[in-house]
Amino acid sequence: MKMKKNLRGQSSDFLQNNLVPLMFIIICAICIPLSDFSPSYLLNEIVTRMGRNIFLILSLLIPIMAGMGLNFGMTLGRWP
Repeated sequence: MKMKKNLRGQSSDFLQNNLVPLMFIIICAICIPLSDFSPSYLLNEIVTRMGRNIFLILSLLIPIMAGMGLNFGMTLGRWP
């Protein structure tokens, strides 16, 4: 009996600690098929945007770590 309560408590803790990521996964699972985009197009967009964002983050981190500050790094990091 104690094992069931412990397992129930663990699952409740897991749901409470990960509610936002679980809701995001559920919403994505519902909305992706409704969008009528092909899986290859969605994957291409995700990879392109992740690559662009990683580049911008790295271009902001170098000046911050060098001690130049956020404002200087932000102007260079958002250069077109």
